[in-house]
Order: sequence, then structure tokens, then C-alpha cells
Amino acid sequence: MFNFIYSESVQTEITPTGQKPIIIGPMMNFKPAFIPGNFSFAVTFSISGVTFNQDHKIQYLFFAPGENQPLIDSGEILVNVQISSDQERLPEYARGIQINMDFRNIIFRKEGDYESEIMFNGDSLGRFPIPVYGIEVI
Repeated sequence: MFNFIYSESVQTEITPTGQKPIIIGPMMNFKPAFIPGNFSFAVTFSISGVTFNQDHKIQYLFFAPGENQPLIDSGEILVNVQISSDQERLPEYARGIQINMDFRNIIFRKEGDYESEIMFNGDSLGRFPIPVYGIEVI
């Protein structure tokens, strides 16, 4: 199973049971003040059915409309997923990881439907569109 969300940012809150991510301002579109212009956003995604205690490769790509070269490419990030005590009792298919990525001052040169793509161990988990329309176009 795979889940994906765009937001303004993700903050970490310390609780008695450990750190908890807090998603701030979930978004279904981006509205920068101007196009072209800068805009900041975060992505959060979770992947279940992940094998624990082994290395996995995660890559985030973000594409402008009609472009084949990514506007953002995280490169392959090597993650060794360790099982936590709260996941030990879950069936293997329900165990997973959550990744938060924050992108600041990304230059949006045109309006349209941008897309995020998540790669996991070299395989695409899908593309996730988001409309981008400036409040004003220069």
C-alpha cells in the first residue's frame, strides 16, 4: 500500500510516546503569488509491506508540465529500515515507513499540472499530479 500528500510543511512534535510528524496545511493545488516565481512545499508518503533490516533505495522526482527532465531530483537515498516496537505485532503487509521531504523556494516558471514521482528500489510507485496556478502571472 502507498499513500501520498502535498502540504505546506511537516514538523516534528515530541510526545511521551516518541516523535510524531505533524502535517501542516495539506494542499490540493499550489498557488504561488507569481508565475514565474518561488514556492515552498513538502511531501509525505508512506509505503507498507517493506522488508525490515535491509537497505532500500528511495528517490523523489518532480516534473514541470510537458518536461522530461525533473525540476527536482533527490537522487537515490539509501534507507535501512529498522522495525520499531510499535510495528512488531503488525502483520508484515501492514508494516511500513513514512518519509517526509521539504522543498524550499522552488522556481515555478509556468502554470499547469506538475507531477511527483516516487521511486522505490528502482520501481515507480506512481505519479501524483498537482495543479500550479499563480495568483498573478508576470
